[in-house]
Amino acid sequence: MDLVAFLQTNWAVVMQAPWVFVTFAALFGGGGFLIGHYWLSERVANLESRLARRDEEIAAHRSTQAAPAEPSRDKLTAQRVAFVQDLTRLYTLSHDGISPEMIAGFALPPVAWLNEQLESQGKAWRVRNINGRNFEIVDLSSA
Repeated sequence: MDLVAFLQTNWAVVMQAPWVFVTFAALFGGGGFLIGHYWLSERVANLESRLARRDEEIAAHRSTQAAPAEPSRDKLTAQRVAFVQDLTRLYTLSHDGISPEMIAGFALPPVAWLNEQLESQGKAWRVRNINGRNFEIVDLSSA
C-alpha cells in the first residue's frame, strides 16, 4: 500500500492525535532499525571471522610454499654417509693394495684422502675419528 494514499485516507485521525502517530512511527521505525542492525551485525561478524580464517589459511599456504623445507637432520646424515660410501668405492677402484676389510665395506679410506675429496667437491663438512666404517661428521658451516 502506498504511504501517501494511506495518509490521505487517514489524515483526519492523524490530525486528531499527531503525537501518538509520531510516537508509533518512531517506535516501529526504531525497532525495525535495531532488529535489522542486530541481524546485520551478526552477519558481518560471521563474515569477518570467515575472512580472518581464510587469511590465516592463505598465510599458512604461502609460508609452506615460500620456504623450501630444510632437509631433516637424519636425511642429511644419511646423504653424507652415502657420499662417504661412494668415495670409499672410488678409493678402492683407484688405489692399489686395498685391505680386504675395505673391499668388504668394513673400513674406510684414510681421513686425509676423504677430506681432500670432500674439499674438492665443495662440501661444507669433513670426517674425523674413523673407526672401521664408523666416523664423525664435522659441519664446517657451524664450526
